[in-house]
Amino acid sequence: MTNPNNFFKIGQIVKPRGIHGEVKIYIVCDGPEHFDECLGEDGRIYGWPADKPCPAEPLELIVEDLRFHDGHALVRFRGKEKIEDVENLRGYALGLRLEDLPPAGEETYYFHELEGLDVYDENGIQIGVIQKVEENPAHPLIVINPTDGGPIFRAPWVSAFVHNVDLEKRRVEIALPPGLRDL
Repeated sequence: MTNPNNFFKIGQIVKPRGIHGEVKIYIVCDGPEHFDECLGEDGRIYGWPADKPCPAEPLELIVEDLRFHDGHALVRFRGKEKIEDVENLRGYALGLRLEDLPPAGEETYYFHELEGLDVYDENGIQIGVIQKVEENPAHPLIVINPTDGGPIFRAPWVSAFVHNVDLEKRRVEIALPPGLRDL
């Protein structure tokens, strides 16, 4: 049985497109190329209602046709030839099992890889642990639970602040701008 937290969301079905079972997908991974790469050779992807937690056994779908238009994926699934076959998929999240994800690129990380990393400042002092990563229009934000018991704070995940990431040692070194923890 699949652990519900063992899935990585790469898109969300916006709506059916046309009458032949095609759907428009909002891409939430690193763009069209990454979306295509995530599908792999068999085109297997899993879906679940986006407004609910991923179930233990999400709906398995096979992508038969994929193209991109205006930053969205346009997809036709095997066995879904009519609009009536896909109308109930409106709003579904689409994802992959973590073990099926392609390797992240150099200096690139999946959000789930960052969660739980120890955070150190530029002096090598541990300041907290990454609780989660949040999407933000400008750049991702890491949510840091401080080791000193202070309030949780957010820091931008940008190269100007993030100096070193070591997934094997489960640590990241950052340089916080003055006053960021006080916001």
